[in-house]
Amino acid sequence: MAGCQCFAGLSKLSSPEKDLNRNSSSYVTTRPRDIPAEEYGVRTVPLFVPPLEEARDALRAALAEDYRESSVDIVDCPDLREWRLAQAGLGGKGTLVDVGGEPFNHDKLYNSKVKFDMKKVCASFGRDKAAILGAGACCSAEINGHLGELTVTANLSDGANNSVSARVLEDKSCCAEDYKSLFHGGLMNLHVTDGSDGKVLRVRAKARVGEQRSLSQTLRRGLQVFPDAVGLGGAFKVLKGKVKAHVNPDQCCCPEGYYDEIEMKCTKPFLQFYEGATAMGPDLVCISSMWTKDPVGGALHLRASGEHTHFFSLSGKSESGHYHGDDPTAEPTEEIEYEGYFVCANEMARVRDAVSERWMDWGEKPTVAVLGAGAMGCLFGGLLIEGGLDVTFIDKWQEHVSKINTEGLRLVGVGGDRTLKAKATTDVTKLGTFDIIIVQCKATDTRAAVESAKHLFRKDSVAISFQNGLGNEDVIAEVLGGADRVFGGQTLQGANIEGPGVSRIHTNLVSYIGEWNGGCSQRCGRIARVFSAAGLPTEEDPNMKKKLWMKAIYNCVVSPLSTLTNLTHRDVYCRKDAIPVADAIIKEALQVAAAEGIDISEKEGRECLDKVIASNQANKSSMCNDILAKRKSEIDYINGRILTLARKHGISVPVNQAMAFCVRGVESHYTGE
Repeated sequence: MAGCQCFAGLSKLSSPEKDLNRNSSSYVTTRPRDIPAEEYGVRTVPLFVPPLEEARDALRAALAEDYRESSVDIVDCPDLREWRLAQAGLGGKGTLVDVGGEPFNHDKLYNSKVKFDMKKVCASFGRDKAAILGAGACCSAEINGHLGELTVTANLSDGANNSVSARVLEDKSCCAEDYKSLFHGGLMNLHVTDGSDGKVLRVRAKARVGEQRSLSQTLRRGLQVFPDAVGLGGAFKVLKGKVKAHVNPDQCCCPEGYYDEIEMKCTKPFLQFYEGATAMGPDLVCISSMWTKDPVGGALHLRASGEHTHFFSLSGKSESGHYHGDDPTAEPTEEIEYEGYFVCANEMARVRDAVSERWMDWGEKPTVAVLGAGAMGCLFGGLLIEGGLDVTFIDKWQEHVSKINTEGLRLVGVGGDRTLKAKATTDVTKLGTFDIIIVQCKATDTRAAVESAKHLFRKDSVAISFQNGLGNEDVIAEVLGGADRVFGGQTLQGANIEGPGVSRIHTNLVSYIGEWNGGCSQRCGRIARVFSAAGLPTEEDPNMKKKLWMKAIYNCVVSPLSTLTNLTHRDVYCRKDAIPVADAIIKEALQVAAAEGIDISEKEGRECLDKVIASNQANKSSMCNDILAKRKSEIDYINGRILTLARKHGISVPVNQAMAFCVRGVESHYTGE
């Protein structure tokens, strides 16, 4: 986990430069929590799917480097049931799934509790009738308390299950047995498809000449010619030769302290290997999935090897386990030969990330201040209070603050009508420090608000901005003395104030946070998981500048259109004439983003708007509410900011210019400007 960032104390956030500290109490103290046995939170991310011909050529090149004889061809998939798989083919939408992780398999806090139902895993991303292939850990309760390797082949549509478990016997030999349960243990990698017919990549390889023993890793290396994340899944057979394998022994047979709970990895030898005289094969069927990199820059905390391959024997031998590659020391020596069938996957699904959950369980819950208790500030702070976090609201509106303190914060709409005991103040000078300060004031007030609240920050505190518009994070970084103290935030949550102490919530969409300097960090991953566990769905993103631009482009559409029509979002976009206007605004903003060095596709430029249209939000934009209340709007930070940057680059943006002019014109009736 080198280079990761972390919490340095029980409730303190470390600076990005701070290394892991084994003497820190946050790593030796675990916050008491009832660890749930089952949980199926999921994050799904698209993968790049190269044309079959390009994937074929990339795999051919890699195989030619490592094998004396090899070929890759595009063919119709044969009936894989002849290989004892529970599905005929690999057709349909393909999803690679990374479930759990090493902490759930080895950390004593989790490994006797956590388990997963594969049908529920697949249901979490809408595929509960799919065909599944996989490599992972057995559920110990299903094999009489033992640990072991699990090779999965099951069909959720017809109930077929030909999965095989492997465990270590007292004499160190391998015991392979049928495994009819759909439960697995702390980690698993699945390849989920419809199991139907279709075109596949047939791979043949014979006589390794390169240094890479693993066929899976050779294939993975071939796909790395593509700049974006690519996934591949399927099965291959060991036709000749033997392979090196391992099986996880029972915990009582593992050396004391073999697993480092801080580094979250095994540091002492503990696996039972099968090589040389005990190498396995041939006539093995290997189930394999692989990916070239994390599609979200490390935020998914995927299996470090980038692939996972298990196997079982077709010849009835007690041979099954984790595949490492061919074993040249096996006797009698026989050249390895493989044949396999693969398809590229469409997406990666991360289910119950064990790494971020372990981070969450280090230390105490962070304390939170919300600087600006408007509709969205109340939404964020209220949900976090419901989830058990200590939150303090800061706002200038005395009646609102008094109502919260005396009667509680009332949330209505999505989630139901409830009143929460909450703390609020208008006097920021009387407050101490906090771990997290959510800056949720209007963009027009950012500098003054953060200046007034500088004393709330310790050296290891972090500011998170979910504000509208462009430039807020840079202002916060300037006031606090560095971007390493700032997270960017993007949210499509919607809310409005219905009166003092009352916020109506309109959506429950995922929010994103990330280091303003870019990249992934342990502290950000932990905060995202803490927020999500508290009821505020949050995911880490390594490129928040891009995410903020995507949100700003969306704001350029929804803010002025809702304002100038005085309509809710759903009432604007049910009108067909609104879409061409939105498209024109987006097209102009994308040109400006490109000139600023922000690479956003047309699809990404529409992403936020499409999500809001799909959510059917019945609220008006915050800009519209500002105008109705005769307050200064954020137009200068939204369409006005696009106009300013466009002029810098000599780009014409007439529709955005018109939006800014019209909103400012409406404002002039009460501002006099």
